[in-house]
Amino acid sequence: MKSYVSSRINKLLSFDAIRKLKILELFQYNFIGFFIVLTISYFLEKFYFSKTYKHFYNKHNSSENKKLDKTKNSFLILLLTVMIETFFILIIFFYIRKVILLFPPVGIYMNKNFKGLTTFENVLHLTICYLFLEFIPGYRKKTELILNYEFS
Repeated sequence: MKSYVSSRINKLLSFDAIRKLKILELFQYNFIGFFIVLTISYFLEKFYFSKTYKHFYNKHNSSENKKLDKTKNSFLILLLTVMIETFFILIIFFYIRKVILLFPPVGIYMNKNFKGLTTFENVLHLTICYLFLEFIPGYRKKTELILNYEFS
């Protein structure tokens, strides 16, 4: 047991050429993915998600002189809109991944023993999924409207 733990600690702390290239690969795909996600999410948020959020927010929550629409049909429209947007975001994720994969990992040119794309899924989940959803608050806020919806 001690030798197993010791060998795992050694592997954890080793910083050989392959480990350095994996870290470089993480940086490379994070850098590329960040700018692609930033660009796409900026335009989507500015021209679509923020506008649809304002529409639903004004319709359901904030109104001084207007009658609020808190019917089941209105809720179903909001729900359907968010489901369609979720599907649209999944398609965007799919194609962002394809665009990022157009860039080969730089490590394969530096060391013939390096196997590229072993860290790509980490970057994909954090950079693409998390940051993309963080950069489009209009989508997140609509999901909050669903969770906090009050029927009349």
